[in-house]
Amino acid sequence: MGWTQGDTSGTWSGGTARLSTTPGAQANFTFTGTGISWIGARGPQCGIARIFLDGAFVEDFDTYSQTEGPQHTDFSRSGLAAGTHTLTIQVIGKNPLATDAWILVDAFDVTP
Repeated sequence: MGWTQGDTSGTWSGGTARLSTTPGAQANFTFTGTGISWIGARGPQCGIARIFLDGAFVEDFDTYSQTEGPQHTDFSRSGLAAGTHTLTIQVIGKNPLATDAWILVDAFDVTP
């Protein structure tokens, strides 16, 4: 809930991305492997995401940047125990310098 699907405003990996500016909105991605990378974006309109892995808080990541950066690796974790894991990305707000609070989900890269 709170995510827009099919955004075509950028140069996304698969042609479209999902985005949200709704505080509390979550994107969950369940995968099987030993590593994960979230491919998103950075830019002046981008916000702050709270990242959880297997339900545990990992970090708050500020995707704000003065310049546009599509297909940016916003989070990466390797060395996970082989098996099924869940990555959760939650919109939490924006940097005071940002013009908006966009959190973009472009793609995920999974390491087997």
